[in-house]
Amino acid sequence: MNNNKNEKTKFYYHGCSYSSVQSIIHYGLHSTNASNYGLFLGDQYDQSTICLTSDILNSHLYGSRRSTDGKHYIFAVEIAKNDFNNDLILLSNEQICSTLPKYLIVYQRRKSLH
Repeated sequence: MNNNKNEKTKFYYHGCSYSSVQSIIHYGLHSTNASNYGLFLGDQYDQSTICLTSDILNSHLYGSRRSTDGKHYIFAVEIAKNDFNNDLILLSNEQICSTLPKYLIVYQRRKSLH
């Protein structure tokens, strides 16, 4: 999932809590699944938008929430490069409805070997 400059599409990421995963899988991204990007965006953030970022670390820090079993969840969304050229994009429900997540990345902290 490399953002190669020669490709025609670009990956953006949307971190979310475990409770939003099934809803996003079944119904797609929607502002009711919005994460806590408001902490990152301040006054720019609108609850009726979905935030996608090309920086997966920002998606982890501001979007994903650790589940009770220690896992984090980030959706990777592939978007045509011509559509957006920003590292961070806010999409309305109308804009995001034609964009479905391509991958679900599930990860957790490595347990100590001791």
